[in-house]
Amino acid sequence: MKPISLTLKNFFSHKNSKISLTDISSCLLVGNIEGDYSKSNGSGKSAVFEAITWSLFNNSRSSSKNDNIRWGQDSCKVEIEFLHEEDKYKVVRERFRKSSTSNVYFFRENSLSEWTDLTKETATETNNYIMRVIGMDYKTFLNTVYFRQNDISEFAEADPGSKKEIIKNIVDISKWDVYEKKAKDKLREFKIKLKVLSEDLESFEVIEAEKKEAEENLDEQRQRLVRTSELKSRYDKDHEVLMGEYLRKESELDTSLFDKTLEKIRYFSDMIVKNENILRKDSKDLKSFLEKKEGVSEKYNKMKMKVEAYVEEPNLESNLEEVKARFLDEKSELKYLTAIVSELSAKNYSSDFCNHCSQPVSRDHVEYIKSQDSIKLQENKDKISCLKKDLSFMKSEKESFEMNLKQRHSISTLREKIESSKEKLDFYDSNIDTLDKSISMANERVLDFTSKRSEQERVLNSLKDSDFSKIKERCKVAKDNKEKVDLERLEIIKKIGAYEQEIKNIGGRVAVYKEKSKDLHDLTEKVKVYSRMSKYFGKTGIQTVLLNNFLEDLEDETNRVVKKIGLPFSISIDTQMKGSKGDIKETLEINIRKDGHYHKFDSLSGGEKAKIALSLRFGLSFLCARYGGGDFEFLMLDEINSPLDRDGVENLMKSIINAFEDELLVMMITHDESLKESFSDIIEITKVNGDSNVTVTKV
Repeated sequence: MKPISLTLKNFFSHKNSKISLTDISSCLLVGNIEGDYSKSNGSGKSAVFEAITWSLFNNSRSSSKNDNIRWGQDSCKVEIEFLHEEDKYKVVRERFRKSSTSNVYFFRENSLSEWTDLTKETATETNNYIMRVIGMDYKTFLNTVYFRQNDISEFAEADPGSKKEIIKNIVDISKWDVYEKKAKDKLREFKIKLKVLSEDLESFEVIEAEKKEAEENLDEQRQRLVRTSELKSRYDKDHEVLMGEYLRKESELDTSLFDKTLEKIRYFSDMIVKNENILRKDSKDLKSFLEKKEGVSEKYNKMKMKVEAYVEEPNLESNLEEVKARFLDEKSELKYLTAIVSELSAKNYSSDFCNHCSQPVSRDHVEYIKSQDSIKLQENKDKISCLKKDLSFMKSEKESFEMNLKQRHSISTLREKIESSKEKLDFYDSNIDTLDKSISMANERVLDFTSKRSEQERVLNSLKDSDFSKIKERCKVAKDNKEKVDLERLEIIKKIGAYEQEIKNIGGRVAVYKEKSKDLHDLTEKVKVYSRMSKYFGKTGIQTVLLNNFLEDLEDETNRVVKKIGLPFSISIDTQMKGSKGDIKETLEINIRKDGHYHKFDSLSGGEKAKIALSLRFGLSFLCARYGGGDFEFLMLDEINSPLDRDGVENLMKSIINAFEDELLVMMITHDESLKESFSDIIEITKVNGDSNVTVTKV
């Protein structure tokens, strides 16, 4: 991938800058502020490099994306065109201050020199697609293409773990982590299935035991069926012989009289059974009616005694009303007299004035009034006492009348219940009489039919001889045996069918087991395969192989760069070291062979470190194309000359450009104008009144 043009609009200090890189093999970016080259910092040199990283990866040195926008402006825009694998692409990225949003567009030039839109539905999808096309992410770009100010030694000085992470991003070892995770997920899934299936198959011994037991039971029942069938044949033959003899004997009897007698015996037996059933039912009903009659009769007698004991007061309502009226009158009189007594008791006789007219009176007159009031007070108290006695008597009399009235209502209800109970008793008596008669008649019929049946049995016995009776009895036994063995055979046949079905079902389960056994074998093989895959994809498998191969290539490529640019060094990369206890530990250390001896990176001078670090970064850049698919044909060097003296920088840059001008576009930012003659082109950034402008000149 190689950039061919870059356009910056309101990006950092660049209002509208366009840079064409088509015919440039190497270029030096220098800056000045209003013509003063001693003030190059802040002129907008680094903004050119940041525009490339922002347009490709949506990342720059700013802590906030809105800081990319030129001061006082609402938006910024960067366009970059680049060549990649013989195709021409363009990325356009915009940022808007007010909405804090960004847009990104991606295009490829077709055969008609027209732009084909490759933009996806979302900015995230488009950003990911751009990185897939160029074959590199932002972090890898920083470690292989963009050598920022003060971080050229980042890879060389990083700890072993950080170095490995940088290499992993280049080699894309992370995808093997994804493969390892997928393999482990599959392995976990198959192990769970294998465990469940193994537990299912543990029950096969039970299935085999069930099958063996069912087969033994089936064999036993089949043997029983053979024995029972033989027994049935014998019983059938015995019954057939006895029935023939029975029929012969029966033909020698008076069959007409014999049959009639048998018919009568059956009839009398049926009638006895019928009447015995009537006796049982009527006796049960009679017992029920007697119990109900007893309960109702007891309640009836109690209610009748209460009614007969009740004596009604004559003129009850009128007497009650009269007592109530007298009670109210005397209660009012008592209230009135009580008020007079209270008034007389509260009277004051100490004043010389009349209590009624308030006129002056003599003391004798006051004493006279007092004596008269005293007589009245006593008379009223006596009346109150008599009234209270009368009221108490009238209250008792009123309560007695009210109680009698309540009793009269209760007695009226009882009389109604007595009538209802009497009707029930009459109903029970009627049913009891009917049942008594029915039971008596049924008993008589049972006795009569029993007597008649006995008579007919005597007649039947007179028609038979002893041999006939014995034959008949033997026929009955033979018939019972025949029916019993038939039932036993039927039961055995049912059991045989059940056991055959059970064996068939077990056979189906065995077939399922065999299928599961095959699945178990397949799952076991899959567990083995995915177990190996998780190991191969893991950090001790393919990742280690790739990492070691990359480190070997990095060592070779870095030494190639060192040799090509004429540095008196060679490097080696060690992946193991001896621990303090003599054990071997994993590491990632860079050692430098100088003057026939190996030196640690930290022991070198600042200039030597810078040259080795720069060589390593060149090596990483070349390997990036080989391993990560990111075929970058340019380098961006931002103020990398700080650790070197003036002559060292000039010689190093001449060596680099001479060595790689056919392979790489080298772009370098510096404030040292003495390096201009080492480059094919100079990109000069001039900042005037806060606006940066770009001028490209050939050297």
